[in-house]
Amino acid sequence: MPSLALTLGSRSAGGLQSKIEKYDRWLVLALAIFAAALWLYCEPIVFTNDSFGYLSAANFIAGKTNHGVPYYRMPLFPFWLFATGVATLGTFKWFVLAQTALGILMTMVFHDGLRGYSRPAAVIATTVFIITFVPFVYSKAVMTEQVYLFGWILCISSMLRYLQAASLLRLALVAAAVVIMMFTRVQGVFIGLVVLPFLIYAHPRSWRSITAAAGAVLVVIMAYSLVYSTLLQRHNAALSRPAAAEPVLSNAVGKYLFMVPYLDADRYFGWRLVEPSNGPESARLFALIDVAGTPPTLNQWWAIWQTLDIKLGVAAANDLLLRATLEAVIAHPGQAIILYGHNLLASTYRLNSSYVWEHPPVTIDDDSLNREFAQSGDQSSITWLARVVNPLFHAVLITATILVLLTVGPHGSAWAFCLAAYAYNLLSIAASGAPEGRIVFYSLPPLLAALVNLRSTPWLLRPWFRLSVARATGHSA
Repeated sequence: MPSLALTLGSRSAGGLQSKIEKYDRWLVLALAIFAAALWLYCEPIVFTNDSFGYLSAANFIAGKTNHGVPYYRMPLFPFWLFATGVATLGTFKWFVLAQTALGILMTMVFHDGLRGYSRPAAVIATTVFIITFVPFVYSKAVMTEQVYLFGWILCISSMLRYLQAASLLRLALVAAAVVIMMFTRVQGVFIGLVVLPFLIYAHPRSWRSITAAAGAVLVVIMAYSLVYSTLLQRHNAALSRPAAAEPVLSNAVGKYLFMVPYLDADRYFGWRLVEPSNGPESARLFALIDVAGTPPTLNQWWAIWQTLDIKLGVAAANDLLLRATLEAVIAHPGQAIILYGHNLLASTYRLNSSYVWEHPPVTIDDDSLNREFAQSGDQSSITWLARVVNPLFHAVLITATILVLLTVGPHGSAWAFCLAAYAYNLLSIAASGAPEGRIVFYSLPPLLAALVNLRSTPWLLRPWFRLSVARATGHSA
């Protein structure tokens, strides 16, 4: 039985389809530029409460006055704001253009990773990727999603090409993608646990170069950790706050993991899983955050983070919340299983769509930035383009999920990697809270990629394939 790529190829040997295959890159580029320009024209700049923290960190990098401890989240996006002139030039212009260009680039990278499996299918998948505006929905948002999505696409594309034929260039791109993801969002911290096994499994003879790439990623992480630790200790010493005694990576893993047993348990089930009786670390947590003997409420989670940062230091606060999370799970195993299972299930279908989010109005401290932000449009209203694209995206996501389930088969390591990437995204959502959150958007690219690199004939489509091959070859079915 012929492969999906060969069958599609045999049916598109001439005419319009042949021209599309020949000029596929130009077609994808033209569609991407059109979609990027349309989104750029129709949508306002989005600046949220989280954006203030990123801008503050970018100002810190630029040497401007910065209040509070150096930013505890991943560092790449503040550097991106610094590099695109937001913190230094006081304008969003170059930032928006750079984010838009990043969207166009990620569509080309996505297509490049798929076309080696089937050019017709790659064009279809990339076209769907573009018309849902996934590469551009965050292009005007002062948030981490656009940079993280680029790393996500680069990782998927480079891995797919490396699985076909090992090359140092593709391996280097995979390593770069891992660094981008790890240094942009908490959800990317453990992506190496998915990538490394597939690299070794697909090309075991290249273990030396793969090990070297993994080592390079670790060196980058350790170097940043050392620099950040030094800055943190100096900053805390100047403010007479607790300073970390050893190198630490600026992150919020413990803080985000804490949100599930503390916030989601109450929000979805009315449970209180984080209690002082869970263990010594939980008792210490409550001793530090209780005010006049009053236990914290659901609305105090942000205050808990800030209080612990001041009393313990950023790194120690993160570690304490991580240990309190583990104690909550151990103390309430049955409820924890239900809670995380609920989040995992909800992350497959429930979505607070970024197309139709109505962000509350804010005022940026910088006058020039605030002027540009106000002139770009009203972020609290939904544009006509967002209203059109929102149901389209939902329909595509549901359809892609169903098609992947219906075409399960022995499709090889590339298909398995796409499914592993999809599962990793869902697990990162389930573990870090808010299963209806915007990071559900990252599920669509691996699903589309999985449909493109089907290697064997899907069981559901076998009758159709037999008929197709018979018509193509002139034989009876």
